[in-house]
Amino acid sequence: ELRVIFIKSAGRIWCAGGDPKDFQAAQKMESEGRAADNSAGAQEFANRLKYVNECPVPVVALVAGPVFGGGVGICSVCDMVVCTERAAFQLSEVKLGVIPATISPYVVQAMGVRNARRYFTTGEPINAATAEAIGLASEVVKDVKGLEEAAQKICDNFTLAAPHAVAASKALVFGVGGKEITPELVDYTAAQLASIRVKGEAVVGMKALLAKQKPDWAKKPLKVKL
Repeated sequence: ELRVIFIKSAGRIWCAGGDPKDFQAAQKMESEGRAADNSAGAQEFANRLKYVNECPVPVVALVAGPVFGGGVGICSVCDMVVCTERAAFQLSEVKLGVIPATISPYVVQAMGVRNARRYFTTGEPINAATAEAIGLASEVVKDVKGLEEAAQKICDNFTLAAPHAVAASKALVFGVGGKEITPELVDYTAAQLASIRVKGEAVVGMKALLAKQKPDWAKKPLKVKL
């Protein structure tokens, strides 16, 4: 059973962003009157971002190098981003005459409107410390070894967390995030608790707590595989 997903790079650059050849291909499609084909390519990336964002399994980005353009969007759809001190993030689209459109909902949500207005329009690099300060990164570690240690700590945390409760908690964040606290929202949260506390994991978890034992999902420690 999949409990946590890590995304890391194989090379020095974590993500270089969109391929310039793809942009040229899109321009050619437009010039040939194939706007629908051009739109389909952009839509495919948007769909992939949405899929990762809504993945019920926690997704963690382990960043040890530069991240450009769409890569910042990939980081923004992850539940956590752990980066090294040498990592850097850059929304470089404006320097190429384009805009970070498909990634914008997630990046704005991660760093906030005020910061997005700055970094979307300037294309300036964001160092690791700043990324953490504005919410783009969750944690900064010294080096790659620190990334591996952080990843194992994350695994240790998810060892103790019931898998379906984790998925439901992530869905809950989407359900209440940014919403006005209305009577309807209060009813929604009460219904969520009422529903889950009578289901399998809650029953097992409470029994284990009373018996001073580990629940089934916590008996086998998760080991990171990078």
